[in-house]
Amino acid sequence: MKDFNLVAKDSKGIEHSISVQTLPDTCPCCHYGIEPSYRFGFVHDNEYPTVRNVYVQAVFQCPRRRCHRIFIADYVKYSELRRDSRDEKFVLEGSSPYWYKKREFSEPIQKLSPSFCDIFNESASAESRKLLNVAGPGYRKALEFLIKDYLISVEPDKADSIKPTALQNLIQNKITDVNLKTSAERATWLGNDETHYLRKWESQDIGDLKLLITLTVNWVENCILTSEFQTKMPKPESK
Repeated sequence: MKDFNLVAKDSKGIEHSISVQTLPDTCPCCHYGIEPSYRFGFVHDNEYPTVRNVYVQAVFQCPRRRCHRIFIADYVKYSELRRDSRDEKFVLEGSSPYWYKKREFSEPIQKLSPSFCDIFNESASAESRKLLNVAGPGYRKALEFLIKDYLISVEPDKADSIKPTALQNLIQNKITDVNLKTSAERATWLGNDETHYLRKWESQDIGDLKLLITLTVNWVENCILTSEFQTKMPKPESK
């Protein structure tokens, strides 16, 4: 594997030639694959006891004309990760700032529940920043908006009774499509785990919750489209 040499300064302004294992290959702002332009770097030494022995912050710029944003890549010496190693190369830990790329939902879902789309993307943004204790309850809230908005679209005259009703009760008593009921019910179980002190589903995690929400979204969209075509193309009367 080819190493890359960067020149970075320490706190005293002294330049050092730094060997890094790899350069960032994706811009954390626009999310395109890139070959970044190196601008400058700073070597943090062990002058301060709270700072890891040696790490480097390298400033890069995205070369895309539509982006051109500056971002910082954090490197740590490999020997710091492996105490039994004397390797002086620096390993890329990550880049910041990270701009979450919003998920674009289909037109029927956006029209049905814009609140669901917003809450889901806010939760995903929190997850991308490792704020899992915030993201989990957020996904659960997004699911509730999706299901209630869907049921209100089916029975608009019952909106006032649907809004305050517990999500689990609505799924059991209002949803007739078997696939939608199956995915929504299990998504609710895992979503509740994200909001309660004790977990019931220890072998499942937030990834399973997102997958079940995705399945639920797909089945909701299927129900919407099926209903639309039933209206557009009613069954011909038999002669």
